[in-house]
Amino acid sequence: GVGTGTATGVDIKPRPETPVQAGAHYDQVSTAVYSSLIRYPQAALDDGLEGIGGLSVVVTGDGKVLSWGIEQSTGHSVLDKEISRVARKVRSLDPIPGLSASKRAIVHVKIFFHIVN
Repeated sequence: GVGTGTATGVDIKPRPETPVQAGAHYDQVSTAVYSSLIRYPQAALDDGLEGIGGLSVVVTGDGKVLSWGIEQSTGHSVLDKEISRVARKVRSLDPIPGLSASKRAIVHVKIFFHIVN
């Protein structure tokens, strides 16, 4: 037999859920992880450059880093590049208490570049 027909497809894939906020305590713990890896660039020290940079990091409930982006520039590209270098190195953080591994959360990380004499 021969058949003819038409059909319209329906996308039934679940949409990714909007990430939840990880929370202030988790943000602080995660900031310590990133901050411990920061190396103040010598050129920035020589020029007296200081600033505060912010990262927005999307993680799964079990702590796997999915993506990141700079949400606040330090105002100096040399310092922002150091934040990016460290962000690329961090692949996981601590599991988020009370959040299943399949859920996503946003972590806010502040990096302070301050020269102490």
